[in-house]
Amino acid sequence: MPVIVVPKGFLACLDKFERCGRAEARKIKEAMADSQLHGKISLPFSDHGESRIPNVEKYKVSDGDRLVVQVIDALHKARAFLFAGTHDDTEKWLDSHNSHVRAVSRNFT
Repeated sequence: MPVIVVPKGFLACLDKFERCGRAEARKIKEAMADSQLHGKISLPFSDHGESRIPNVEKYKVSDGDRLVVQVIDALHKARAFLFAGTHDDTEKWLDSHNSHVRAVSRNFT
């Protein structure tokens, strides 16, 4: 079964969506479950992709919200959930983490 990594910082992002009672929190949780159960995320990719951080996938959660996930082991389909927020907050987060190489360094075999 694929592994997902959920850092504390990401939990804070998810909590922010939940406190506002936003439907996007459910979509993010579904993406996490899809990733762990099926090794893929069913949300659409963002229009322009992402190149600031290696192996990052950026998804559209809604018209104005994004989900940032890093593939940390392609063979085993392991992903780290890094950030979720508005488009502008996501851009700021990506700009401030552009030297980020890998969320975790762990062997999943």
